[in-house]
Formats: sequence, C-alpha cells, structure tokens
Amino acid sequence: MNSLVVTTFFLAVTLSPVYLWQSGLPQVSNIFGALFIVLGFGFLRPFYIDRSSFFAAAFVVYAILVGVFAYLVFDDYRSILAVVYYLYGFLIFLVVVALFSNSEIRFYYYFFYLIFASLVVQLVLVVAGVGGSFSGVRSMAFFNDPNQMSNWVLWTIVMVSVIGHVLWQSWLPSFLGSVLGGGLVFYSASRSASVGILILFLLSSLLMLKDFFGSGAYLRIGVFKLLAFFVALFGFVYLVFWWLGQPDFIDKFEFYISRFYEGDADDSLGARGFERLYLYPEYLMFGAGEGAFDRYHGGVTGDLEIHSTWAGLLFQYGVIGFVIFLLFLYSLYYRARFSVYFLFLLAPFAYGFFNYNLRNWYFWLGLAVVFSAWYVTRTGFASLRPR
Repeated sequence: MNSLVVTTFFLAVTLSPVYLWQSGLPQVSNIFGALFIVLGFGFLRPFYIDRSSFFAAAFVVYAILVGVFAYLVFDDYRSILAVVYYLYGFLIFLVVVALFSNSEIRFYYYFFYLIFASLVVQLVLVVAGVGGSFSGVRSMAFFNDPNQMSNWVLWTIVMVSVIGHVLWQSWLPSFLGSVLGGGLVFYSASRSASVGILILFLLSSLLMLKDFFGSGAYLRIGVFKLLAFFVALFGFVYLVFWWLGQPDFIDKFEFYISRFYEGDADDSLGARGFERLYLYPEYLMFGAGEGAFDRYHGGVTGDLEIHSTWAGLLFQYGVIGFVIFLLFLYSLYYRARFSVYFLFLLAPFAYGFFNYNLRNWYFWLGLAVVFSAWYVTRTGFASLRPR
C-alpha cells in the first residue's frame, strides 16, 4: 500500500471539518481529496464493483449532459459546477473502495481512531464555544453553517459504526458515536439531523442489545462486572444531569426545543423544493439541471435553491437521473447481500429529505466505506487473503 495515497486520504478526512472559503467552493479537504484520486488511480490495484459502478458512472454522465445543456441554454456556471462535484464524489467512491479493499487491518484501526477522534474534537470545540455560530445560537465550529456540520456528523457516525463492527464485532462503537454525535447535533440545533441521530441511536442500541442477550454475553460477563458497569453508568448519568442543570445548557435546550415549533415559510415542504415537482412538471422526465433560478417564478416558496436531496434529484435530473441513482444504491445493497451495515444509511438519507447533501463528498465517502466494510467481512483483510 502506497503510504502517500494513505497520507493524502487521511489528510482529506482530517481537514473535512475545516471550511476556509464560502460554501459552494472547494475546500482544503477537497484539494487533498483530488490529490488522493490522482495518486489512487496511479498506485492502487484496480477494483471494480460491476453494476454498481456502472450505474454510478451512468448517473454522473447523465448529470453532466443535463448540466451542460442547462448551461448552454441559461448561461449559469452553477449548472456546470454542480456536476463537477458529482464526478468528484464518484471518483472518491471508486478510489476509496480500491483503497479499503487492498488495505491491511492496521489501516482500518488508523481510520477508525481518526474519525472517532474527529467526533470528540468537534464536540469539545462546540461545547467550549470555539468556532462560528449561526445567529449566535446554532454552533457550527469551523463549518460554514450548522447543517454542514450535521451532515458531517451523521456520515462520520455511519463510518464509525460499520468500521467499529468490522474490527471488534461489537456495536458499542456505534452507540458511543451516536452519543457523541447527538451532542453535536444538539449544539447545531438541526431538526433534520435530529431525526438522523435518533435513527442511529435506536439502531445501534437495538443491535447492541440483540448481540448482548442473543449471544449469552451477559452470562459470560458475570454479576460483579455487570454491577460495576451499572454503578459507573449511574455516576455518568449523575454528571450529565449536573451539566444539564447549568444555565447555559438550559438556554440552549429551550432554543433547541423551540426549533421544532417554528412556523417559518422556510420550514415547509414547498420551501425545501418539493412544490417545484408539480409547479414545473415539464422538467420531470429529463430534469431541469441546477442553477438558473430565475426560471422559477410565481408560486415558489422560500429560497429558489432546492434544499432536499431526493426532491432535487427528481426535479433537477428528472425521472431518468433519479431512477439511475436509485439503481446505483440498490445495486450496492444487493451486491452486499442486504447487509445490516446498509441500515445505517437510513440516517443520512432521512436527513437528505430536507437538506441537499449529495454534492458533499462525505456522501460518496460514506457509501464507499459502508460497502468496503461489508466487502472485508466477506474476503478478510488484504494481508490475510491468498496471493
């Protein structure tokens, strides 16, 4: 395994929470990600995943065609810029799968500790009040807005969950990641991410309890160790409730709860972009492309940019692009024999109903890591395979 490939990958992941320029522009992590792609194609052994990569490539090609056509007709650079991010994400997906499929076990340990430590660092930053905030109350650390941080949190927990289970055959890392991520989502006050965190927390808890009681682990642990665990848990809960009683937390909690009762126009399905599906049905078959928002006039609520991955896919790339992308996701799931690992994708997918996260490279990184986690459980780590 080429150390330069691994180094650039780890740098891209490490710097992913740092946004130096405005949203929509490449960030430092994207620069290292691009270098990782170039080095990966140069040094990694090819690894293809049959129909899955075909459908992903087909979606990107179709998105490029729609984007180029929209640019030629409406002359808005955003029509082209958007599809560049899809191409970038697709290449990240391919190279990450190649990297993970050809890596030894220590690489998986390094990656796990890196992303888990990143969660801890981000939580420390927002609790300490370091970094920016939206309207002075919604923490976002060094992201450009709280929703970017929330998207990053959900995908990081997904990766912590599946890689943690690969390494230790335990869902405890997933549970711990969900707890840490829950704190970050609380400070971001993101409602859609709260749904995602709830899914991750319930899923990790149920899987952990299933393994604990189903395997008889509670019998092997012994009464004394179980008692010690509950004593430690009681002490932890006591400290948490002490912290919850602090005035600063109470103010944040009241604001967080109030977010679910807001009735702004921006909160509606229309403002997220769903109403465009019936206001402009002429775009539904082939797609409207992105950008050139002045096309949409009359009856459109809120921001003219669509804030939903699934509504955006359907409207901007039509039934054709939407179906191709769903075939890509299903082919991954089918190839992985309906692995339980793919259930964790429900969290960022649910988040995507009210935020557009497909252009973010962590969407493609997360898919690649989930698929790779299943792959290594089938084949073993690279160092253990027959040559």
